[in-house]
Amino acid sequence: MKLTLKIFGLLCIIGIVIVITINIYIINKEKGKIDIDFEGYDYALILGAAVWGDGPSPMLEDRVLTGIKLYKDGKVKKLIMSGDGLSKKNETKVMMEYAINKGIPKEDIIIDKAGLSTYDSFKRLEKIDLKKVVIISQDYHLYRAIYDAEKMGIDAVGVNANIRLYAGQTKRDLREVIARCKDYVYTLFKIKGVHSEIDFEFNEE
Repeated sequence: MKLTLKIFGLLCIIGIVIVITINIYIINKEKGKIDIDFEGYDYALILGAAVWGDGPSPMLEDRVLTGIKLYKDGKVKKLIMSGDGLSKKNETKVMMEYAINKGIPKEDIIIDKAGLSTYDSFKRLEKIDLKKVVIISQDYHLYRAIYDAEKMGIDAVGVNANIRLYAGQTKRDLREVIARCKDYVYTLFKIKGVHSEIDFEFNEE
């Protein structure tokens, strides 16, 4: 019994060390690519988040507002909105309608309604052969997003959408620790994304 407990304890320690090591590696690798001067990136990818009722949550609203500013400042020419557009809450529809109401032309918005996870959002970019992208999300999330993009051969920089404080951030930070490990394994073994059969929606007129 004592030997079993010792082995279990040792395995727990090894697991914790692996989790910490992966997180430190990803954060240190990508932190220099957030909020830097950039040029030559035509596309900004806005990653989905929660929808509250018929509108975006504060976190999602800030991501879309950040994308709108980049577009209006002439830093990018197209906004890709990637999230869960398959469920009733329809993140991508909410994102698109919000941006259009703020003056973004519909034809400059590309919808990826099957970006059900960060990993899927970048895996699906293979469908449109996108090689350079500005990623918009909050800083805690950007490390993993940039890592995923680069592991799929995409030149990526990140723009931090932290405009305000968000309730429940400690829980998100803890969840992100595990998510970084998951995506590390997914990119290592090149796991196939879900809903690869669903195409992007181009609002060309």
